[in-house]
Amino acid sequence: MDTVIELEADEAHAWTDAVARFTEEVIAPLFERPECITTPADCRRALDGLVDLGVLNNGPDAGLGLWDLPKSALGRRLSLSYLQVVAKTSAALAYQMHLQAMARHLDRLAGVHDAQGLPLVLMQGKLGLGREALVHLLTGQALAPDQAAMLADNWAWPDAGQARLLNALPDWTALWLCTWDVGEGWRWHRLDRQALGHTPMATGFGLDELQIEAVHALQGMSLTETAATHCVSGAAAASAWSTLQAVHAMGLLAITQAGVHRAGAMAFEQAHLRRQGAQLIARHAAVQQLLSLARGAASEAARDLQALTRPDAPWPALRELWRLRARHQVRLSMGASAALQVFGGMGYMKDTGLERLLRQTHHLRLLGGSPAELALCVACWDTLCSPWPEALQEEPTP
Repeated sequence: MDTVIELEADEAHAWTDAVARFTEEVIAPLFERPECITTPADCRRALDGLVDLGVLNNGPDAGLGLWDLPKSALGRRLSLSYLQVVAKTSAALAYQMHLQAMARHLDRLAGVHDAQGLPLVLMQGKLGLGREALVHLLTGQALAPDQAAMLADNWAWPDAGQARLLNALPDWTALWLCTWDVGEGWRWHRLDRQALGHTPMATGFGLDELQIEAVHALQGMSLTETAATHCVSGAAAASAWSTLQAVHAMGLLAITQAGVHRAGAMAFEQAHLRRQGAQLIARHAAVQQLLSLARGAASEAARDLQALTRPDAPWPALRELWRLRARHQVRLSMGASAALQVFGGMGYMKDTGLERLLRQTHHLRLLGGSPAELALCVACWDTLCSPWPEALQEEPTP
């Protein structure tokens, strides 16, 4: 269970205000030119500052850092605030924070003390999540042979033929990854960088500061206890998988929402500055509709994120988080596109920053399961694993 930490509202605001100040004073100058890619050294300098603030917690005990206390509403509120504040300046940096914080969550679960390391976590299998087979597993139903084979292949030990893709800064030192098989179920493995082959791939589509690498175990290294420096198995591994998938969904949605909020704000300002003839373009119906689309996408996602952090909010069901992401990620992409269109052709110029915001929105929607895959998982969950809800009654959560 998460540690119980009492914190007054003004203290919580003080934490997020400190992150906002650090972002404005240190992080924003590193990313002020959107047409330029910030160096890995500068990104690491910003992340080290967040460690000093306590936002990234490298210690053995949970505190008030990013994803230290995901099961508490306060912990979720602080974590989502941290990600959104940083993501308004850089989605790439926020995503790196997110992966690093989840890895530290697993470190604490496994009793790992590596304060100077830079661990990350991989949240997807070889080809996504596993769809119907995964839903049957999560709901405790017996797996058909073909479903078990699908999961075992998708979450197989990453040998050279089963490489997985990692989107991150190139200076990571260890990687947590998950496997599943019929006999052992879920297992988390912590592998040192030296135990993995990592092949740089083509430049990513949106998170420009991060490198895409195909990672796999070195030849001859098999799935054994000695292959990893640490391993989490059994019920603890299954619980960690579900918890971190939920955390991943919330984090990705928060990072995306922050970027679209910024894109909409930039478009709104442009609409009240630029004139067509003698009239502000904000007076044109087409521009108003574009701004309304961007505003609606950002505000609706923000509303659902806030609902997850109310003091009385229970731990959200994974199915409902996937449902939210499947809906909001598509709408947020449309909102970012609408914001760019307000700039007209200028929106495609790199120095405006709008084209990068659009690319990163499209990129983020593919991580942690694409909207199409998440929608298929939810549809299967609703159809095969849940009763039809009674009229005017809330649908039961499994």
